[in-house]
Amino acid sequence: MLGMKDLDEETFEELRRGIRIENSSHPWLNLSNEEIIRSGELIAVDPETGKEGLTLAAILLFGNSHAIATALPAYRIDLLCRVNDTELYDDRELLSCNLLKAYPIMMDFIKKHLPEQPYIEGIQRFSLRDRILREVVLNLIIHREYSSAYPTTFTIYRDRIVTENWTFRMSMAPSIYRQCARIVRTQRLPMFSLRWVSLRNWVAA
Repeated sequence: MLGMKDLDEETFEELRRGIRIENSSHPWLNLSNEEIIRSGELIAVDPETGKEGLTLAAILLFGNSHAIATALPAYRIDLLCRVNDTELYDDRELLSCNLLKAYPIMMDFIKKHLPEQPYIEGIQRFSLRDRILREVVLNLIIHREYSSAYPTTFTIYRDRIVTENWTFRMSMAPSIYRQCARIVRTQRLPMFSLRWVSLRNWVAA
């Protein structure tokens, strides 16, 4: 059974750094890794054996490469740029790291291949690209059925962005989920996972 030794220490430290920037007195800064996991309800009890173990969400969010390969051997996030070469690709990143590490890599890939779209609201200037595609990326990695071997893909074309993952319709029939820069209101990971990944927004900023 996977345990705390199978979680990635660097991910916890990056999370703490981000929390410290936002709130230097946040109680999580004084918690151990295990206490953070318990606070996030990422440990469950096996009803048959009575033993505690990590949830799938814990592995997806904090797992090291060994833990992810053990629990989810087919897990992949495939980032593709097909602006010029639409048959193969101009650039590609294939990720198998935990979601808290994958998120900033995905955003860096987007910034590399999509032009900045500055927008002014009142006196505040912000990146329209970053604001919109942050939501797209978060929805893509949260609203997925991770028991499927179908990879998550994010593809940049000259005139559009297409994302794919495996999810289930309300009828529970398998379907490929396509999202073209829009927000989808389904859920794959538990609600607390959204909180964890959202925290990572400003850790990577």
